[in-house]
Order: sequence, then C-alpha cells, then structure tokens
Amino acid sequence: MIRVIEVQTYTSAGTSINKTKLPAVYKKVNFEEGSEILDYGCGRYTDHIQDYVESLGCTYYPYDPYNQPGSKLPNHTVDYAVCSNVLNVIDDLDTVKEVIDTVCNAADTAYFTVYEGNKSGTGKVSGKDMYQRNAGVKWYLELIKDMGYNASLKNSVITVR
Repeated sequence: MIRVIEVQTYTSAGTSINKTKLPAVYKKVNFEEGSEILDYGCGRYTDHIQDYVESLGCTYYPYDPYNQPGSKLPNHTVDYAVCSNVLNVIDDLDTVKEVIDTVCNAADTAYFTVYEGNKSGTGKVSGKDMYQRNAGVKWYLELIKDMGYNASLKNSVITVR
C-alpha cells in the first residue's frame, strides 16, 4: 500500500532550484518505452523532466507535497519510481525510511540518488526550512538493504527491484 508522508521538520522545498537541468538519474538509467514513471519529490520545476520522459514514450507522474501542491501518488503500481536528492534533505530517520518504503512499494523498480553534501555523516540545517544529512550514497544503500530490500549501487544510483 502506498502511504503519503505529510510531516517533516524541514520541508526543504527551497532546495528545488533546477529549472532546466535534468536530474542526473534520468540519464544514468534506462526506461522502457511505454513505462509509467513516478518522480517522488520531483521539486518545483518539472516541465523539462516531463518533456524528457514523454520523449522516451513514457508517462510521467510528478509528486511533491511541498513543491507541487495537489499532486497525488498514482493509485496503482508504476513501472519505475525515481527519488532524486530527496532522502538527503530529511532530518528524521523514520521519515527517511517511510519515504523509502513508499517509493519501493509504488513501483516495480525504484531508483534513488542522493546529494552527499560534505560526506561527514553529520546532518545540519542548511538554510531557512532546509536540512542536509551529509551521508554518503553507500550509507543509504546499507540502510535500504537493512530494511530488507534487494538493492544495488551503480553510477551513484541505488536500484531496488
């Protein structure tokens, strides 16, 4: 079942700044034509992402409770879910785990990327209503595996099938 996470200490909505730059994950993985793709925590700017996904012959579902008011998760399992630079801006570990569960249960294949910050592993407030965990991608990989998911890492993308 897909759960909606609505409470975070920091929304980190202000970290959504890319108006035209495609998140790297979209060029690092392959999507089959005709697939449905959920972009969990898509950010404020999605037109360029939607254009790219549709150019692949796929359907795009943007979801971000803080930057896309009114966006909703699909009520069915999609082929792929992308969660790009979302986990690293959540300060509460239980919420991180809830997001991982939600994304993994929403799709047949889930892709996670994270901004590692200074890689210290020490999280901190990084601006008004913003947080940065500063954990490395391997830390997230181990967390996801410890949660019981079959996860692998390639090209800084965590894949869960």
